[in-house]
This record gives sequence, C-alpha cells and structure tokens, in this order.
Amino acid sequence: MLDFNKGSVMFKMSKLSINSLLSEENKILFSVIFICFIIVYLCVKELIFYPIWVSILLILFFICTLYYELKTSYYFIFGLFFFFLSFVFLILAITKVTNIWLRFLISSLPFFIIGLVNQYILSFKNRVENRFGKKVIKSIFIFILLSVIIILILFVLNQLGDIKLSSKYCLEGYNFYQKNNFISAIDSLEKSVELNIRNYEALNLLGRAYLKEKDFENSKKFLIKAVEIKPDYFDAIIALATAFEESEDFENAIKYYKEAQKLQEWDFGTHFGMGRTLYKIGDLDKAIDEFINANILQPENFETHYLLGKIYYEKKEYEEALNQFNICNQLKKPDDFEIPEGEDIMDFIEKIKINIKK
Repeated sequence: MLDFNKGSVMFKMSKLSINSLLSEENKILFSVIFICFIIVYLCVKELIFYPIWVSILLILFFICTLYYELKTSYYFIFGLFFFFLSFVFLILAITKVTNIWLRFLISSLPFFIIGLVNQYILSFKNRVENRFGKKVIKSIFIFILLSVIIILILFVLNQLGDIKLSSKYCLEGYNFYQKNNFISAIDSLEKSVELNIRNYEALNLLGRAYLKEKDFENSKKFLIKAVEIKPDYFDAIIALATAFEESEDFENAIKYYKEAQKLQEWDFGTHFGMGRTLYKIGDLDKAIDEFINANILQPENFETHYLLGKIYYEKKEYEEALNQFNICNQLKKPDDFEIPEGEDIMDFIEKIKINIKK
C-alpha cells in the first residue's frame, strides 16, 4: 500500500524549502548574480562601454541597499567576485595584451566601499521610514527604477542611431577607398569613427587610407585602435605591420608580421612583407626564405622576383640573380612599384653579365 500521507508531507516540505530558498531577498540576489554574469560576458566580449556597465551595477546595488536591505556580506562577496576575475585576467594579460583585468579591479572597489557604509545607509533609511512611513522608500525606489529604465532606453536608442549612421559612413568610405579616392574615404571614415569609436572595420579602413596617403602616424594610430578592439583582426594587423615598416620602425614591423603569420600562416602578404622588412635591415638569408615562401603562394609576382634578384646580386650569387631578373622581364611591373634610378632590370642584367665574365 502506498503511504499517500507520507508523500503529501514530503511534497509540502520540499515546497517549503523551495519557497524559503526563493525568498524575496534571495530572488533579488539571484537576479543580481545573473545580471553580473551577463555584464561580465559583455565586458569580455567588449560589447558594452565600460563606464556604462559599472554605472548599472552601482545603481542596481544602491537600489538593493535601500529597498531590500541586503546584508553587508553580500557586497563583500560581489567585491571578491570581481577581484577574483581581475586576478584571472591579469594572469591572461601576461601572454596577451589586455586591460580587462584593470576594469574588473576598479569594479570591485565600489562593492567594498558600499559594504563599508551599508550600515549607515540602512540607518538613514530607517530614520526616513520612521518619520515619513515605509511608502516613501517604496516611492523613491519606483521613481529611481523608472528613471533608470527611461534613461537606458533613451541612451540605447541614441546609440543605435549613431551605430546605424556610423555604418552608413563606413560603407561610403569603403566605396571611396575602392575607387582610390583616399581623401574622400578618410573624410567619411572619420565621421564613422566619431559616431562609433568601436567600429573596428571603419578604424581599419581609415588606417589603410592614411597608409595610402603616406601619413604613417595617423595610420598606426587608427590601426592600433582596431587591433585593440579585435586582437585577431588579420587585415588591420598586416596593415599595421606595413605602416611600421614604411615608417622604418622595423622592430614593430617584424612583430606584427609575425602576429599576422600566426593568424594566416600561408598568406602571401605576410611572407612578402616580412621578407621586405628583413631585406631592409640586412638579414638577407632570412629574407630569401620569406620571399621563397611568398613565391610559392604567388609564383608570378614581379616584386618578389625583383627583390630576390637584388638579394642574390648583393650576395654575389649571380646565376640565381640573373634567373630572377629574367623572370621579371616576362612579367608586368605594377604601376605603383617604384624602381630607383640605376636599378632597373636591364641595369642589373648588364652588371651581372660583366661580373660573370670576370
């Protein structure tokens, strides 16, 4: 025989335990924990502006203090939670450049501060309640909550409008860039970035447009911002490497070409750019290796064969140099590739023939 009375008692006990677990105070605590995890995710993914989510947390906890009288220990728990995250991201920062750890460290401080003054806030609340009644606190709570919601809605709508307009200017700049109208592209892309500083595509294109105009400092400034927002952004990284190379900062150029090679090992531009940089600093053997890899990926590239010919000529490997310059004779020279006076293909071929006869 089934003992229905016993089952009924157990059901009531489990219901009571659930109800006690989901008390008003615990409900708000669980809600805050859930919101904290959402905010942590948004922060790590860089999808929300840092001061905004810190402000949301502070307002949320201040409301909880006034209305729900959270225990002081709760604030220290959340403070330690963000402090722990700060420590984790600090360890990650050893191998990867990031300042997220500092954001979490700063975020932990308000919780500790509110925890310390929590008793004074509650004492003030009790005095207000005794004098004006409990409805006053509830009215203040509702007013603050509605004000925050309205402000956030207006802010989000404004941000969405700016983001949409930023995308429009970005597309306009892209079209100018494709037509080699770099001045107009810069004008449109600067408007895009001004509206949305986190538009990494606009930052990348703006940096590239400045690179085409040989304004290397501005190019590096915007490309660095693009890489900070999206650390694995290949197009921005390789453009940044080129900007450092063109401004003769070869150490940083090599650094970013290596980063680009890690992301796309068999990309022509990474090996060609690295080879060109190594050639400029006089590391000829490593430059040859990089150019050979580039040649495997694009066998009919005029610039690769020309620079390989120059390197072999400087190393006095005349047969190899002659072979490279003969290949160049069969290829079309790009219009934007400038050959210094006295270093034309026929100039090198004549010099090589003279040296071979010696």
